[in-house]
Parts: sequence; structure tokens; C-alpha cells
Amino acid sequence: MPYPLPDPWLPWPLKIILSWLKAIWRNQHVGNWKLDQLLIMSAQANHKLDQLLSEISQDENTPGQPGEFQIKVESQVSIGGVTMQKFSIVNIPAIDMTDPNNSDMDDPGAARNLHVKVGSQDTISLVVPGVDAVDKLQDDRFVGQSGDQGAAVMTYADASTPPNVSAPRIVPFTLTDTTAPSQPGDFGVQSEGQA
Repeated sequence: MPYPLPDPWLPWPLKIILSWLKAIWRNQHVGNWKLDQLLIMSAQANHKLDQLLSEISQDENTPGQPGEFQIKVESQVSIGGVTMQKFSIVNIPAIDMTDPNNSDMDDPGAARNLHVKVGSQDTISLVVPGVDAVDKLQDDRFVGQSGDQGAAVMTYADASTPPNVSAPRIVPFTLTDTTAPSQPGDFGVQSEGQA
């Protein structure tokens, strides 16, 4: 049975280890000295791999994922003779500053980025100000027809160059007509007589 070649996608330290194992497999009568040398080289390659993985994990200092928020239909508006649903983004939580990955989110240049896509309209991009909770975020472009599907996506980006960007918080939604008709006008009751 031939020894399989290392996959091309493997990191180079693993390729080295596999090639050494291949040499050992081919020659079962390797002297103790050669075996010791191979083990030392394998340990050095393993140490180098640990260093590389440590460096990668240090670069992954991205901000934490944003908290949950909601979409709320506020009213109906007429745009070009078409009745549209006007909505807002509500209950945007404060950035969790106790999370060590969020420690630099209050630095100048850090941002909460919000992208909203409704139906076939262009994507709306906004920066949510500050680090505090926002009860309601409104924009004149937050409109769509009843039944339109959309998604709101928020990420945190710190002030690094290039910025570290958090995992996105994605809120899918469907605009539905939840606006009741206006209240009827005043009316009275009049007595017509006795029966």
C-alpha cells in the first residue's frame, strides 16, 4: 500500500511532519539516531505551528456580536400614489463594554454599522451613533410595500486600520400592514320616543 501524499491545502508544518512519517514508513529499519533527529525536527515543526496558531488567534480580536433589535411598522404613507409601510428600527441595545473585545468601541472611529435591505430597493447604510442603547432609529428611507421582505444587518467595527469587524447580527423581517384605520368621528344617540 503506497503512502498517500499530503493534501495541497495542508499547512507546511503538517506537510513536513507527514513527509517525515512517510520516510519512516518506507524504511522500517531507521536507526535510533535518525529516528531521534526526526522526532526533534517534528517537535520543532509542531512548536512553529503552535506559534502560527497563536499569532492568528491574536489577530482575531474582533468586537463581540451586536445584540438583538427589532423592526416596527410605524404608519402608512402615500408615495407616488402607492401606500407604503413606514418602519423603524427599535430596541438597539447598548454595546456591552464589559466584553474585552469591545473595549475600544468607544474610541473615535469605531462604529455600529447598520445595513437595511427592503424588497428590490437599494440597500440603506447608516452608522448608529454612540455606544448607548437606542430606543428608536428612524430614516425617511425606511419604507416598503406591505408584504415586502427585508433584512437588517448590524456589525461593530473598531477603530483599527483596517478595522476589525464583528460577526453580523441579522434580523429578517416582512412588512405587514398593522396600521388600523383612523378613529371614526363623533356621533350621537337621539331618543325617538317611548315604546
